[in-house]
Amino acid sequence: MVYIIVQLIIILLFVCQFFVSIRAAKKKNCPRSVKYFYLYPIVGIIVGFFLILNFLFHAISSELRINILTLSLLFHFNFLSTILYKETGSKPFLKYLFIFFTIILIRLVISNIILKGANSYAFANAVLFIFSAFYFYQLFNNSNIVNLSKDPLFILCAGIFLGTGITIPFTYIQDYLILIKVQENLLFLFGAFSSLGYLIMNIFFLKSMICITRHN
Repeated sequence: MVYIIVQLIIILLFVCQFFVSIRAAKKKNCPRSVKYFYLYPIVGIIVGFFLILNFLFHAISSELRINILTLSLLFHFNFLSTILYKETGSKPFLKYLFIFFTIILIRLVISNIILKGANSYAFANAVLFIFSAFYFYQLFNNSNIVNLSKDPLFILCAGIFLGTGITIPFTYIQDYLILIKVQENLLFLFGAFSSLGYLIMNIFFLKSMICITRHN
């Protein structure tokens, strides 16, 4: 039940994100790296729709739900990593790293769909966590004075950093829990803790878009 409640709140956040990010995209001060951020909540709403069909109406199988979530991870990773890449100066070595990690992630996603694993989630979020940490390293080595509380890109990257940092341990241990055949209720409890990371991440994303709409 906790897992379902968290997921419903995340879906509501996606709806709010969509409308606010549409407004933000029309602002002249909207950074180019997040100009099309409304695409992220659109995918989130679509995936959330399938979750509702599974949990509340049992209209689709749990296997299909898991496969849709796993495939959506590719979009989640590439969309957010592209923003981080642009905000860290589009350095060539980062470009090759992103391509390399994307290839690894694709292989993990295919493996997880076939073998019913979850290590692709831990990998994708770990890479995003590392690259967001690199963003902060560059930011704090910058001598320019910036009001971070009103910087939408800082808030967005902070959301990636905190959100992925929370999800990593829970997604990493999930395969082990499945292997030792723990009760399904315990798996959903760990899923709720993992979803909490995504909830925090999307709260930061919404705050980032609101900052853009309020800036004159």
